[in-house]
Amino acid sequence: MIDILLVCDTHSKRPWYRDRLPGIKKAFSKIDKSWKIIDIYSILGNKELNPSEINQRFEFFHSNSILEINKNFYENILLYKPKILVLCTIDNYIDFLIPSTISKLISKKIYISTFLGDDEFNYNRNKFFLNYFHSSVVYVKSSADYYRKLTANKIFLLPNSCHLKEANYSNIKQKTKYDAILVGAPIANRPQMIRSLIKNSIKVAIFGSSKWNKYSDIKKYYHGYVDADNFDHVMSNGKLILAFLEDHISGKLHMNTKIWEAIRVGRLPITTHYPLLQETYGFNEKLKIPSYKNNKDLVKIVNYYLNNSEERISLSKKLFNFVKERLDYEILYYDYFNNLLDDVSKNNKVSGLNIYTSIDSAQFLMKLQNEKIFHYPNKDSKVNADILGVISILKKTSNYKAKLFYFDRIESGNRVRQFAPFISLDSVFFLQKPIFNNKLFIRIYLLTCIFFFKTYYIRQYAIISSSKSFFGYINRSLYNLKNIIYKNR
Repeated sequence: MIDILLVCDTHSKRPWYRDRLPGIKKAFSKIDKSWKIIDIYSILGNKELNPSEINQRFEFFHSNSILEINKNFYENILLYKPKILVLCTIDNYIDFLIPSTISKLISKKIYISTFLGDDEFNYNRNKFFLNYFHSSVVYVKSSADYYRKLTANKIFLLPNSCHLKEANYSNIKQKTKYDAILVGAPIANRPQMIRSLIKNSIKVAIFGSSKWNKYSDIKKYYHGYVDADNFDHVMSNGKLILAFLEDHISGKLHMNTKIWEAIRVGRLPITTHYPLLQETYGFNEKLKIPSYKNNKDLVKIVNYYLNNSEERISLSKKLFNFVKERLDYEILYYDYFNNLLDDVSKNNKVSGLNIYTSIDSAQFLMKLQNEKIFHYPNKDSKVNADILGVISILKKTSNYKAKLFYFDRIESGNRVRQFAPFISLDSVFFLQKPIFNNKLFIRIYLLTCIFFFKTYYIRQYAIISSSKSFFGYINRSLYNLKNIIYKNR
């Protein structure tokens, strides 16, 4: 038996390997409890494909039984007999973990805490997992405040930061090759921002994704992929580090680790203007990270700090010491682990979970009716009763105009992400009863809701069917095509 088992993506090319894991290990070393860190993908099954390899994960999940993967995950966790299980992060388990697996682990008296992530634009996905776990971790204060209104389970604020190890700012060399460095892919408005800097004779260097080669006017500034072992060395070659906060899908702002990776190597980050940054970290006028609001503003700020080296170095030193004293991952995770241990000692129960697992299908349908929610089951499918915890959150956020919500499903062990209008009827839950209790009319009503954007999609594999469906085949084909297109972008 061990006290804390932390399960995450430990791959050397992934962000946690670079910064969080060293800080976590240092925090663990200061706690008089047994602990272990394991790779989440190493316990999902011994297959020809290795899900620990990033480029094989899609095919692994797409071609193997999700039920078998959950069985492997469950059994391998139990081998360690943990008192506390920490799951990091939702992006790593959302592709396979089903609610009943979480419930079964909790029934074994295991306290489970989870890291969510990118809550600023993924809150409509993440919030429906809140009632499955004893506690959840978020990176931004506003997200923590929002989630606390939705669940009785504990919400921890553990912001993005870095681990400075034993480093001292006085030992950091200031010799550089470039004015500004960007590590990342050409997403959102990044190409336009880079062009603005280049046009103003700023010496820019780009590292990361090879997709920069598609931009004929920028590719000569691209210097290739940078691995974890060389990451800090590459970053330290810039006077300034560009920490663009726009996300790759919608362009919405979210917290970016590049800010803290810049501070770790003693360099000044320049970031997108983002009020939540000040709100979460408590920066003030005397100590704040330089930020821009548009292209012109970015050029102005970059030039200012290039022409004022003393001020640039002084500010980077202040930020370095601020992190070292208050925000180092070693400090943050030490507090977090102690809070978990304290929760366990108090025998805290999880809200909305483990109270529904024993009810039969008839009781479940009755509870749905009591909630004025209508469902039309299929004899070949089973709905996970734990979704009643999801419904409780749905009721608290009912300020939308949706008339139904639906889940992803598992068919004959295969995961099925559902794309409108190809939604299986037994995956749908109606917030108002269709006028006619007839499958054809119910289907027409569903299509009408889809057409008028009156639906709400919940990304969870909550429906398990023993048979395959025509819609399931279509959806799996569409999902496969979507992945191919995304890989070739």
